[in-house]
Amino acid sequence: MEGTGAPRLEEAERESLMGSVHGVSGPVVTASRMAGAAMYELVRVGHAELVGEIIRLEGDMATLQVYEETSGVQVGDPVLRTGKPLSVELGPGILGSIFDGIQRPLRDIAELTHSIYIPRGTNVPALARHLDWDFAPGRDIRVGSHLTGGDIYGTVAENSLIQHRIMVPPRSRGTVTYIAPPGRYSVSYSNSDVIVYVGCGERGNEMSEVLRDFPELTMEVDGRTETIMKRTTLVANTSNMPVAAREASIYTGITLSEYFRDMGYHVSMMADSTSRWAEALREISGRLAEMPADSGYPAYLGARLASFYERAGRARCLGNPPRQGSVSIIGAVSPPGGDFSDPVTSATLGIVQVFWGLDKKLAQRKHFPSVNWLISYSRYLRALEPHYERLHPEFPALRSRAREILQEEEELAEIVQLVGKVLPLLQDGGDAAEHGDVLRAGAARGGGHGVGRAPRHLGHHPRGPRGHPLQAQRHEVQGPGEGRRSQHHGGLRSAQ
Repeated sequence: MEGTGAPRLEEAERESLMGSVHGVSGPVVTASRMAGAAMYELVRVGHAELVGEIIRLEGDMATLQVYEETSGVQVGDPVLRTGKPLSVELGPGILGSIFDGIQRPLRDIAELTHSIYIPRGTNVPALARHLDWDFAPGRDIRVGSHLTGGDIYGTVAENSLIQHRIMVPPRSRGTVTYIAPPGRYSVSYSNSDVIVYVGCGERGNEMSEVLRDFPELTMEVDGRTETIMKRTTLVANTSNMPVAAREASIYTGITLSEYFRDMGYHVSMMADSTSRWAEALREISGRLAEMPADSGYPAYLGARLASFYERAGRARCLGNPPRQGSVSIIGAVSPPGGDFSDPVTSATLGIVQVFWGLDKKLAQRKHFPSVNWLISYSRYLRALEPHYERLHPEFPALRSRAREILQEEEELAEIVQLVGKVLPLLQDGGDAAEHGDVLRAGAARGGGHGVGRAPRHLGHHPRGPRGHPLQAQRHEVQGPGEGRRSQHHGGLRSAQ
């Protein structure tokens, strides 16, 4: 985070900026002599200058959440206050880059250290300073122009897909006294078209697969074939990285997404997975000795999830020219053992408007995408009705009919599965009375229709040697007042 201008230990002249380590418990560090510090202020811990953040203040004592491995930190080590919050550097160079949870560029660190691991205390600018970018000032911007927060005063061609729009910070305003002419400039400290992928706590081999496969994926744009990495940025935080940085990775990703949204782009953010993020939240909560709730998660789990998902949506951006952007969040939840009563899953389902339920059985049958259409849903159906009626008036009726067919298919599959279990017993000469409860259950599940009554008729059919299986297979079911509407199911005819 060198780009934020945060002071270093050797640059700290005033003793008032310095505290000292009082205690260490994993990623949670307590520090003394921190009077005057602010909540969520960025700090540097120990002689290695580990990145941390103040999360609790009591008198002159502060509780710090350190985003790096704290092994080797001792009581009495210095703690440097920076006077600035933990922040993300925004500017040209984000797309195509790969960051960790606190926006350290992994590719640059690998080239600098020649290591597959991130050394503790690594301080590398998030955005490269050696690259030059083609800047073009806005057509209507001239000396004397009045600008306010959100106004676009220039553009930079980040790549062949994205025009990076340079904006005035949200709470700033003033009069232009100088505007740089068109030319090539390096990054300065001035303050779904885009995809932000956050790998939160995933295994290293899964993230390496993403890094290997994404550059090979292409798309057609205005007749050109482009790699999707030109509109993608990755925030990679694997399971072996510090747990506190895992929690921060989600917020790093959503901040990058909002930045491109404010340019007027439509951004998709993938968070994989929020379950690992919640586990990091649980571990830190335990270190802070907070009262645990369900399954050991903190009581504010639902509030944290809601505050994250509420940052999605469509927005009318500040400033000129008028523009709209949006952020769509796609969060992956991994309930242990597929248990939907898991606190993270239940809290998420109470917040989100669309749910895609993945089914392990479908995946085992090589059915991809393995989305179970019976448990999946969308709460946007009514909101989208005017759109469909205007552009695709036949779609609502087709959708309703498709849902009816899929629901009926599920009911028939249950009955066929039940008949497949009972019929061999009858064919082997078993007494149908012994299986009456099973057969009545099948009839009840069938809703009283002919499908549910098919096994009952088979049970009362006269039995000869080995139950005359051929007669049972040829039997046609006809309820009172019903026509002979029969369907063949593996040798068994049952009415619909």
